[in-house]
Amino acid sequence: MNIKDATRALIISFFLVIIVSGQTTDNYQPGPDSKPQDGVPKGEILKFTFDQSKIFPGTTRDYWVYVPAQYQPDKPACVYVQQDGIRFAAPTVFDNLINRKEMPVTVAVFVAPAS
Repeated sequence: MNIKDATRALIISFFLVIIVSGQTTDNYQPGPDSKPQDGVPKGEILKFTFDQSKIFPGTTRDYWVYVPAQYQPDKPACVYVQQDGIRFAAPTVFDNLINRKEMPVTVAVFVAPAS
């Protein structure tokens, strides 16, 4: 995949998040990409907690790192950061889109708001 295709895929992903975020709880129906599909390898989700902030002492923040099954450490991957935790079955959507090569291999970091 060339840089133009990778950029296009990330832009599409960005707009999908915006479009989905604009839906209300009353009318949003998850599409097929939000559901696990047969034969699609699942990425790994690692959970961490950051509770040693020197900038905002006393705050705790959970974050998750999603690593797609297709990730190979010796090859470059895209990075996606979301600062509202894991929403809208994002790892499942990533699994499905990456599997169909509609999105480049992308490592994601999902950061929850501080508590």
